[in-house]
Amino acid sequence: PTPLTAALMQLHSGVSNAAPASAPLFPLGQPLDSLPSTAPLEGGEPGARLDIHESLCGLKFRVSPTSFFQVNTAGASTLYSLAGEWAAVGPGTVLLDVCCGTGTIGLTLARNVAKVVGVDIVEEAIRDARENAT
Repeated sequence: PTPLTAALMQLHSGVSNAAPASAPLFPLGQPLDSLPSTAPLEGGEPGARLDIHESLCGLKFRVSPTSFFQVNTAGASTLYSLAGEWAAVGPGTVLLDVCCGTGTIGLTLARNVAKVVGVDIVEEAIRDARENAT
């Protein structure tokens, strides 16, 4: 396998399925106040980070550069709903979310179970999952 050496974000403030090639690229996880002053950012707090924020199943998730998140949110929403039905989770269920990434599966099913335990080997993913759970 090829190791991941960089994660970049392309910033674009317009409406589009993809940013134009001329939109600037920045490393994910870089503090906002270290970006060039020409970066088209709104509401950036000093020391804030360039993380991705995404909605899924009515919940909001922070996604750090090395954390896993299913980008097909429509498909993930259907899949997580079906997984909850097929697993017959209920108020007494302890849900073990293995390779939890940002916690999407466990958190989308959390309202139907007694407890969710997320497990992942990526520290940043665990930090995201904990923050996403609050």
